[in-house]
Amino acid sequence: LKTPFPRTKESVSSSAPEEEKPWKDEPSNVVHLTDDTFDDFLVEEESVLVMFYAPWCGHCKRMKPEFVKAAESMMTMNIQGKLAAVDATKEPKLGKRFEVKGYPTVKYFKKGEFAFDAGAARKEKEIVDFMKDPKEPPPPPPPEAPWSEEESAVVHLNEETFKPFLKKRKHVLV
Repeated sequence: LKTPFPRTKESVSSSAPEEEKPWKDEPSNVVHLTDDTFDDFLVEEESVLVMFYAPWCGHCKRMKPEFVKAAESMMTMNIQGKLAAVDATKEPKLGKRFEVKGYPTVKYFKKGEFAFDAGAARKEKEIVDFMKDPKEPPPPPPPEAPWSEEESAVVHLNEETFKPFLKKRKHVLV
């Protein structure tokens, strides 16, 4: 199979998408932490909101500019605390240590210690408002009672009751 034009090194490289610069190489007020710098930084800072991210994650890519704008706003408004980011794909020990199971994961640290998960703040205003007065989110509501425990005309069967129940009935909808 021949192409109508010769493929040169230049034509191939010019059509390839440009690689994104790592976030840590972009100028911002977000502090990028590694396994080596994480603990020392947290001890020095009173209040830190850390975003654990993966560079390929779509949700992280949407949150990144909001996080950067929030860090700038905090500096401008003289709000105490720092915003930090950890590339959990390059720092897997930190991801494991703080039980990061999805991206982005946002955690709040106070006086060098993990305080609580703060994943609800995803937009600039929400992040800034949170850092003005960091509070743990309310606990989730208690789980609903299982359907089998609710009163109804439905009979819930299991392995032991299935066959005996069917033997006693002429018509059954399962």
